[in-house]
Amino acid sequence: MILYDLLAPKRREALGTKVLGYGFLSAAALGGTYFLFQELVPLLGYAESGTLVSLLLGLIGGSLLFMARERQPLPQADLPHQALSFFRGLDVESTLKENAVPLALTALVAGLALSQVNKASKLLDICKIFMK
Repeated sequence: MILYDLLAPKRREALGTKVLGYGFLSAAALGGTYFLFQELVPLLGYAESGTLVSLLLGLIGGSLLFMARERQPLPQADLPHQALSFFRGLDVESTLKENAVPLALTALVAGLALSQVNKASKLLDICKIFMK
């Protein structure tokens, strides 16, 4: 959207103003990200703070891209029949048997990742910062 706005403006004389506007907006986002990282370092450490800030920016970017996607209407007449055919063909027991190793490895990795959190109070401190 930014490139489209800059490359195909409706008014050519406003191009400089738009470039400056987007520049200051980018600088503000960069400064806010830096100060958020600096605020979280004493509470969590460098790696956890960087991970949290990256996750936050990724969630914001992903949600903006999700909201900006083009939506195509679904055909309403076929929807109930498609849902019934999907759930009739769903066999949970055989799916779990076939994917037992990946599920166990996922649970192991999740357990190892969660065990690296030193104290639960760190998570509470993060919540307190965002709830102010």
